[in-house]
Amino acid sequence: SSNTVLRVESGGVIAGVQQLSGYPPVLNIWKRSGTYYQSLVSGYNVVNVTIEGTRKSSNPDLAQAGGIIDGNAWWLYTPKRVRGPPLVMFVNASNVTVRNIELRNGGWMLLQPVLTNYLTVDNVLLQSPRGVGGAQRIGQDGGLILTSVQHATITNLRTRTGDDGTALWTLNLDSQVSHDGTRHPTQHVLYDSCYIESRSFAIGSHLQGHVKHITVRNTKIGNDLGWCPWAIKFKNYGLAGLISNITFENIQLGVVQPNQYYKKSYTFQIVATPPSVRGIEPARYEHIVFRNVTAKKVHFVGSFIGASHNAPITNLTLQDVNLPAVQKKWRCKFLDWDTLHTHNVHPKFCKR
Repeated sequence: SSNTVLRVESGGVIAGVQQLSGYPPVLNIWKRSGTYYQSLVSGYNVVNVTIEGTRKSSNPDLAQAGGIIDGNAWWLYTPKRVRGPPLVMFVNASNVTVRNIELRNGGWMLLQPVLTNYLTVDNVLLQSPRGVGGAQRIGQDGGLILTSVQHATITNLRTRTGDDGTALWTLNLDSQVSHDGTRHPTQHVLYDSCYIESRSFAIGSHLQGHVKHITVRNTKIGNDLGWCPWAIKFKNYGLAGLISNITFENIQLGVVQPNQYYKKSYTFQIVATPPSVRGIEPARYEHIVFRNVTAKKVHFVGSFIGASHNAPITNLTLQDVNLPAVQKKWRCKFLDWDTLHTHNVHPKFCKR
């Protein structure tokens, strides 16, 4: 309910049961086939809600110093092709704070605010079990998935998950929640001083409502073990939408390379998939900035591919980008060369 604080003290655990029958079916906001289940902790149509623990550090290698919300490894108990319940979810919420706590072992997403305005996430650890060497993906355990969220500040977040560590989505225009037919963007979001030890930092996938005005700074993506084969990925999967005014600055990448589950690897990936339905405008990418980005080692530098000649990537900037790569040739297609800006990029970027 609104005006609520859920506090999990040091040593305390809120644990989910390991039977699907303990989670009732809920509204399918995606209009996809299949059943969706109630989160372990959720809030619908709420205002002024806080979930907090007493953690003093987001470093999972240190002794625990705060509360835990544990979904009990749901993907191990969920039938094939059935998504387990997200761990913590908000829908139609405002003024939400999650801080100083660990969320782990979700059945689908660990933390998913949907249609939420004014979100604060600080000093939160999101993690799920991994395979040998940490490179194995286990289930659909995404970390922080912002879905049509406006005005969010994410600081000192650490993710250790097999799927996207964090992703920025928007609801489909015809979803049951967005029934009014208007666009619900994810916009005005700041990530600062975060550490993403997961498959990737993703922007898009579901983006019909647009993703705009996003800043990611002073952040680490990947580690020395190669947990992050995709690093920074923009994706639209044949759906329309706009990705605009996205800035990554002061970014430190770890080892970005393929593993047994992901045969392809890339550091930057913008591939505007053409529309899957006739009559839909292609996805548009504009005003994308990568500034002061370094890496320990990468296998492939990346791809920048617009949707078409009529819908190129415009106003792309790469400045002070240094990637020690095995495959040094960038893949570029459908760029607006007149608005491309590069300076001090290694390996050398594409030419017209």
